[in-house]
Amino acid sequence: PDILQLLRRISADADKGILLDSFTFRKGQPVTINGQAPGTEQLYKFQDSLRSKKGIKEVKIQSSSEDSKTKKFKFTITFHYGNLTRKRARE
Repeated sequence: PDILQLLRRISADADKGILLDSFTFRKGQPVTINGQAPGTEQLYKFQDSLRSKKGIKEVKIQSSSEDSKTKKFKFTITFHYGNLTRKRARE
């Protein structure tokens, strides 16, 4: 799987008010996305959108909090992508 292609697929939803601040990928660990959403409704729609994408599994909102200045919700979401983020059992 192509990580750049994954990033494009994820950022396609950013036009719905989601601002992506960071994207972290390490082999054997879940992908982590930090970002901002105008409200909780958009955040949950973004989560559902990720869940519907092929190859993306176990999408979880790890944290969400409203920024008192901007009134936007800062969030952290993690998910597994294909076989790249799963630790392999040693034989």
